[in-house]
Amino acid sequence: MRFRWFHKIGVKEVILAVLLLLMVSSLLIVHFVVIKKLHYIHIISPKSGEVFRQLYNSSPNLMDMYIIFEFDIINKDGYYNYSAVTIDGEKDSNFTHIQWGRNTINYNARDFIIQYGRVIHNFTITCFRDSEIVSKSSISFIVDPPLTHLIGFYQPTWDDIILLSQELRSRDSIFIPGFYYYTDNWSESTVRTAIKKLDKYEEEQDVVIIAFSAHGSEVLKAILCTNGTGDEASITGAELKDMINAQTLDTHNLIIIVDACNSAMLYNKGVIFNVGLKDINLSPDYYSFMFSSKADEDSYMFSAPIKIGGKYYTLSIFTYYLILALHDYPLKNAFTVAARNTTEEVNSFGEDQHPVCFGNLNITLFNSI
Repeated sequence: MRFRWFHKIGVKEVILAVLLLLMVSSLLIVHFVVIKKLHYIHIISPKSGEVFRQLYNSSPNLMDMYIIFEFDIINKDGYYNYSAVTIDGEKDSNFTHIQWGRNTINYNARDFIIQYGRVIHNFTITCFRDSEIVSKSSISFIVDPPLTHLIGFYQPTWDDIILLSQELRSRDSIFIPGFYYYTDNWSESTVRTAIKKLDKYEEEQDVVIIAFSAHGSEVLKAILCTNGTGDEASITGAELKDMINAQTLDTHNLIIIVDACNSAMLYNKGVIFNVGLKDINLSPDYYSFMFSSKADEDSYMFSAPIKIGGKYYTLSIFTYYLILALHDYPLKNAFTVAARNTTEEVNSFGEDQHPVCFGNLNITLFNSI
């Protein structure tokens, strides 16, 4: 019976049946592809990592820079009625509904870094139909621009470090603030602890500034702390070198500023051995050490407070001119300008002071201004 029934259908009918089956299969495949696209969100990787650093170095004003997310949502009208953007699991309330098709979200780079930090982030887009998730996509990325860290130590009535901090913070579109710490109550242990804490925050691309505005002792070959007794009351170049070496700082942009009498002695002078900052475990290409005077010279202050922006500041001559120069020049030119102005100012009242610098003045961030 079955054999005879097959022959009744005929070859033509079998071929038609096969063609019909193929057409149905094709329709199912097409339908599956369309439905799959309805769930599809594609996020293009944002500008980050090394790309971000290159952009930063070529255009350092972060107020004009954005972290850009682009993504496509293939959607059918009414397929979803609500969407959400989250970063590291935190909902961004600025974006409550994403349109289908190509979307672009711009985050101000500086604000993003301040809010979310320098870690691996997760950017997630979720589309809902009422309370049901119909599509979700995430991408991991890192934004890791250079930050500027400052630790400073100064005499109670001197304003050098305070003014330096204000100058850096007033230009936070360029110098993104990192770890800031400065005090007028300090001993050797205070400095050691601050450098140790700094090491938790700084990275290779960061600018690290360690600044002193203090009295110097040619006899002790040291700068004098405002607190502490015995060994805690002063810091030699060798001791400062040991503090930095102990932390193995990652930065390739270390700036040390010392405004004190005989300050250059910290570089290569010791009471017994000529050991100092020159022996730091860091390539000379990665540091810039600026001293307000030669090892056998005094450093001077202005005889009266200087008025800046409606306030009066008690300032050392070198630090004042260095801050002014950094406002207008890249570091490689700023030191030369500040040193010249300092010498001329001090010569005007019959004394000598010659600031000196060791290392590399081509610190990347400061020379992108």
